Amino acid sequence: ALRSYLPKEKVALVGKNKQVTSTIQKLKENQLDFKISFIIDPFDQEEKELEGIPVFKKIKELPHLISKKNINTLVLATDPTASEELRNILFSSLSLKVNFITLPQFYENVTGKIPLGIIDQTWFLQNLSEGRKTYFDVFKKVYDLILATMIFLVTLPLWLLIAPAIKL
Repeated sequence: ALRSYLPKEKVALVGKNKQVTSTIQKLKENQLDFKISFIIDPFDQEEKELEGIPVFKKIKELPHLISKKNINTLVLATDPTASEELRNILFSSLSLKVNFITLPQFYENVTGKIPLGIIDQTWFLQNLSEGRKTYFDVFKKVYDLILATMIFLVTLPLWLLIAPAIKL
């Protein structure tokens, strides 16, 4: 009940795809602490709004919209490296103290789930790095050995009682 009175983090989406629609629906279903203020997609010529959220087409308006709507976070649904204009506008928006996050990262943070559409060989390469696990593996083996020895020593007197009981 108290959560509904707390201010929500204002978010804007850059780009639009199926994952954007899914993310918007998840946010509405779960009434999470995010409010999507607008979507900006220069490639969309059709819609003026999506799920009740305004869709803007002019990417050059992005810094103005961020200031006007007090946006905290920009969720990038498109690859900023694909467009030099988008990259430059995002870079110029750094001074507005806005956070940038990719749509898959945002979706995972909000729902605790990884969107299936992004899982491919690249995802595994980025998320399953085996090279850094050697220290963890050594620590875990030493920890397991010490813990097993302690449990053995603590339960040793019980073994002396249990062994004759089994023979009976």
